[in-house]
Amino acid sequence: MTSYIDAVKFIADNRLWHYFIPPLLLSALILWGGYALENSLKISDSIKDVSTIRELMGEMVRYFLLSSIVVLAYEFRKYMVFILLSPMLTSLSLKTEKLITGNTYTFTRQQYWSDIRRALRIATGNLIVQYLILAVWFILATLIPSIKPATTVFIFIVYSYFYGFCLIDYVNERRRLNIEQSVKFVRENAGLAIGSGLIFSGMFFIPYDIGVIFAPVLGIIAGCIGMHKVVDLNKTVYAVRK
Repeated sequence: MTSYIDAVKFIADNRLWHYFIPPLLLSALILWGGYALENSLKISDSIKDVSTIRELMGEMVRYFLLSSIVVLAYEFRKYMVFILLSPMLTSLSLKTEKLITGNTYTFTRQQYWSDIRRALRIATGNLIVQYLILAVWFILATLIPSIKPATTVFIFIVYSYFYGFCLIDYVNERRRLNIEQSVKFVRENAGLAIGSGLIFSGMFFIPYDIGVIFAPVLGIIAGCIGMHKVVDLNKTVYAVRK
């Protein structure tokens, strides 16, 4: 929580407001996409206009696909933020550390795109693992009804951990930790990951996807600030990029 408060002050002190523009555009895109899909779903309700079984099946498949896309878009929009805004978040993480510590990195465009590909791998991998864990939990909750009341809390903690993982890994990549080492580090600092992801996830409950505007920028900066408290980024823990 304190890292997010520090992040707001950090943004104000360093005039980083322009970093909210890409998330703002993404938020508008998500709202427009959701509105368009909802309209499509309403239109697809007119199955009564079909005249053959083939047309009926086609409409039913179309309705199912559109419904699935709406559900997936709602559930996965947090990971959409990491994936679609990855170039900006990589740049912001670098700038944040430079402003905090003075660390600078000289690296090629190839390295920059490598960082982005890693961020995409982390986001995609975390998404898969996260939902596998939740699938196992739901199976257990069905078999063991006594744990069912804890489902909401468990889901939120799992979400927070993996969102925090994504935020922290931007720094771990610069520390030259491979993905396996980053996984180990996050496990050892689960409190930092959950705390970072908790606020990040909570902002998505703000109506009209307003959280999409603030969560990625504040999350990346708060994650970097939090990492600086856990690992002294001023020390030579980074491999020099050439």
